[in-house]
Amino acid sequence: MAVTLATVPAYAVPGQRVRITATLTGGGNFFRLWLTNAPDGSGARAQIEAMPVGTARLELASGYADTSVYIDLDVGGVYLLTAQEYVKGASTYGGGYESDPSSYETEAQVGAESTLQIVTGQRLEQRVGAPAYGYATLRLWVWDSTVRATTAALHGEATPALLSPTTQRMATAMQATAVRAAVAALVNKTTATLMGTIATLVADMRIKLPAHFHNVGGAYHATADTNNDTEIEGLQSGPLSPEGYARAAQVLRSRLWQHMTNAEDYRYHINGIGSVEPDYDNALVAALPGSANDMGAVIMAIADVARAYEQHRVDTNHHGLADAANALVVVPGTLLLLHQAVLDALRQAVPTVPTINTAALQLLHSAGFRDSTSER
Repeated sequence: MAVTLATVPAYAVPGQRVRITATLTGGGNFFRLWLTNAPDGSGARAQIEAMPVGTARLELASGYADTSVYIDLDVGGVYLLTAQEYVKGASTYGGGYESDPSSYETEAQVGAESTLQIVTGQRLEQRVGAPAYGYATLRLWVWDSTVRATTAALHGEATPALLSPTTQRMATAMQATAVRAAVAALVNKTTATLMGTIATLVADMRIKLPAHFHNVGGAYHATADTNNDTEIEGLQSGPLSPEGYARAAQVLRSRLWQHMTNAEDYRYHINGIGSVEPDYDNALVAALPGSANDMGAVIMAIADVARAYEQHRVDTNHHGLADAANALVVVPGTLLLLHQAVLDALRQAVPTVPTINTAALQLLHSAGFRDSTSER
């Protein structure tokens, strides 16, 4: 038999008072709840650490079945608890006579202690964007392993959200239909779904990019690109470390860019009338990551390579035919898809933003104007 807990709100943020209702499954009528561990920096953790050695659990609450107790959790993270169910009041002990008010009700344990947890949200942020076009802050709240939506009424702010654009171009990109959909898609996703299988995505690109480079003849490239394939083929097939991811991002980005732009006067891409036609339309936007110390930049660069390659290989302004044979088959994780949506909106001359006047959108996004409507 065990004690189970229900909390209101179900997804609490630090500083909120949490109402706990215990359900007793063993036929008891009373419970006790102890705190055994708490996030670093919390008041509860400080109280536990101040207790004598060997007694490191703090009685948090007690009460009868289906009654509510309230606790204040001041730091985001996981609070570990132990609960015990009892039958209380079956008889009394102490006192000088039957029903003496100074007597005590017995407490008989029911079953073993239950190990439980209460999870308080943690607010996470990451920079998205590109140095040439501007950045914004992605803000989201996570409970345990999952992103949850928050509201201003219940949690003080609505998330997930993109905030604080550093340029007007980013401000308009944030409102693009595809970007808004990508932000909304983060809700209720686990960490595994957010990240996807980056190693598998890199392994897919390690095979498909050189295969595309080698496609020759009038249908694809004017000449085979044998200058940018070797370094990609030499990458680890499926990196599993930050250093491996960073190296893959650096090589894939630099070599794809040289291929797309006919670097060093190589004539890979020629249009229908025989003129050299480098591909800047599907430009790589994210910065080349410097090291594994900035995994946000590394993941963004990998996402951007996958986006730019998929757009480039089917672009018939730069190829005789779309290259259908070398499509990537690994779908990036939800976080990478968000990066792709933001970078693609930044790349476009005019992204799809139904909430901005058409003329204003083009001038704001691609002609250097800023919106001063609120200043009048």
